[in-house]
Amino acid sequence: MKYAKYFDEALIAALIAAQVILLFSFRYFPSQDGPEHVYNVSLFLDRILGGPSPLFDAFHVIQKLPSPNLVATVLLGGLMLIFPALIAEKILLGLYVLLLPIATIYALRSIDRKAGWLALLILPFSFNLFFHLGFYNFSYSLIFFFLTLGYWLRRRPRPGWKTGAGLLGFLALTYFSHIATFVVTLFGLAVMECFATFEKPKGARARWLVLAGASLPLLALAAEFVLREHTVAVWTTDLQKTPLFLMQLVGLGSFVSEEVLLAAAVSLLLMGVTLFRWGLFLKFQDARRMIPWLGLFGIYSLLYIVSPAGAGGGAYLQHRLILFPFFALLLAAATQKYSIRFKRSIQGLAAVITVGFLVLHGRSYGALNEIIAEYMSAASLIESQSTILPLTYNQRGNDQFRALNVRALLHIASIVALARESINLLNYEAHTNHFILKFKEDRDPFTFMACGEGLEAEPPCAKIADYERKTGQRIDYVLLWNPKESDLLNPVSAPIVRDLRSRYRLVGKSSPEGLLHVYRRMPPP
Repeated sequence: MKYAKYFDEALIAALIAAQVILLFSFRYFPSQDGPEHVYNVSLFLDRILGGPSPLFDAFHVIQKLPSPNLVATVLLGGLMLIFPALIAEKILLGLYVLLLPIATIYALRSIDRKAGWLALLILPFSFNLFFHLGFYNFSYSLIFFFLTLGYWLRRRPRPGWKTGAGLLGFLALTYFSHIATFVVTLFGLAVMECFATFEKPKGARARWLVLAGASLPLLALAAEFVLREHTVAVWTTDLQKTPLFLMQLVGLGSFVSEEVLLAAAVSLLLMGVTLFRWGLFLKFQDARRMIPWLGLFGIYSLLYIVSPAGAGGGAYLQHRLILFPFFALLLAAATQKYSIRFKRSIQGLAAVITVGFLVLHGRSYGALNEIIAEYMSAASLIESQSTILPLTYNQRGNDQFRALNVRALLHIASIVALARESINLLNYEAHTNHFILKFKEDRDPFTFMACGEGLEAEPPCAKIADYERKTGQRIDYVLLWNPKESDLLNPVSAPIVRDLRSRYRLVGKSSPEGLLHVYRRMPPP
C-alpha cells in the first residue's frame, strides 16, 4: 500500500507517455490537413523573415484580418523557428497530448479535489478524428474548453475584475483556437450559472456581470467574423443527426472500422459511470450535484442533433460537436464518490480502451508511413522553386483505410513542396479566409482550374490549360497519385489526360511501387 496513493497519477502518466512515444515512433504523422499547416507556416516564416520572394509573391498574400484559427498556428511557427518542420509538428502534437489530460484534471478537481483520476477517461479522446484530420487549432481548443470551465468553477465565488480578466484570457485562447468551441464553452458557462443562480441567488448579479463582461468583446469579434465570411450553413438529414448515432461517438473513428467499436465502448463507459449510476444507485441529495452537468449533456446533445454539417466554409461541424456531450458526462462523474472496487474497474476499462486505440493507430501509422515514404521518394524528380499541381486518385492511401474519414494522402504533396521550396497549387487553406496565407484572387487554382466536383474530389477534375491561359502562370509539374486505368478513362479525368498528353511528359515514378507519376511541363513549341 506504500505506493497506492501514486497509482492514479502513475497510470495516467504511463498512458500519456505511450501516446507521445507513438507520435515520435514514425517519421511522418499521417493526417489530412497537417501537411498544409506545416507548409503554410513555413511559407509565412520564410516570407516575413527572408524578405521578398518572387515565387511566393506571384501566388500568395498574407491575410490582414485575424482569424479564429491562430493559437496552434502561432505555436507551430514558434517551434519551427527552433526545430525542423516535421519535428516541430510532432512537438506541437505532443504538447497537445500532454496538456489535454492536465486541463481535464484541472477542471475535474475544480468540481472535487479527489476527482482527478477520472482524467483517465479523456485519454481515448486525445487521438480523435479531428486530431488525425489535422485540425490542430480545434484540438488545442479542447484544452482551453476544460481550462475555462475549471477556472470559472474555482473563481466564480469571488466575482471581481481579476476574475473577469482571467476569464477573458481563457475565453480569448478558446476563441482564437476555434470559434465552435468558443460558442460551446459559452453555453457551458451559461448553463452552470443558470443552475447556480437557481440554487443560490445571492451574488448571482455580480457573477453574470463578470461573465457578460468577459464574453461580450469576444462575441463581437465572432459576429464580425461571421458577417465578414458571409456564413452559410450546410444542412443534412442523414443518420449522423440522430441520438443513436450520438451514442456511437463517431468523433473517435479515424482510419479503420475497428476504431468504431472502441469508440462505442467509450460512449457506453461514460454513460455507465454517470447516467446509469445516477439513475439506479444515488440518493437524491447526491444526485442533485450531478443535475447541472446532465443538463449540460442534454443541451450539448441537442446542439449536435440540430447543428448544420458545416458553416462559414468549415466542415465537420456536427462531428466536432459530438465530443462535448461526453465531456459533460465526464465532468458530471466528478460530482460523485466511488468505491475503490468501482474506481479500479473504471480505470482498467479506460486503460484497455486507450491501449486498444494505441495499437490500432500504431498499425495504421506504420502502413501509412510506408505509403507516404513512397510518395516522398519522387521529390528528387522535382526541381526547386517550381509550381506543383498534385492530383490524388486514392486519397486514403489504399483500400485498407476506406472505412472511415481521414484522407491521409490528400495533402501530403505539401511536404514535397516544402522540401523543394516550391508552390503547391492544391493548397486548400490558401483558398479560404481562415488561415494566414491566401491565394491572390486572380491566381487561385480553385477558382480558375477546378471543374466538376473540384480539385480535391476523387477522381479530381482540373483544366490545366485553362488555368495557364487565364492567369498567365505556368504549372511546372503535375503529380498523379495512384491513378488506375479506370480513373483515367473516367470522363471527369478527360481534361487532365488531354492536357498531360499535349503539354507534359512523364519524367519518373515513385519507388518501389511506382504509384506516384511525375509529369514535367514541356517547353512551348
